[in-house]
Amino acid sequence: MPEKVRVDRGKDFLSRTVTAAFDLLDVTVEDLPAYTSHLKGTVEGLNRAAESMFLAALPG
Repeated sequence: MPEKVRVDRGKDFLSRTVTAAFDLLDVTVEDLPAYTSHLKGTVEGLNRAAESMFLAALPG
């Protein structure tokens, strides 16, 4: 059983049901900082390149 769970602020992990379950199991929930794109410039650049190369040919 984990002592602490780190979540990425996703609504599914911060819902009342999940939070209540973690409380019953005595597991601490730690919210990670909000998304900041300037801290992930390389990843964001790669994502933009993949979108322009691979997804541009798809319809819609």
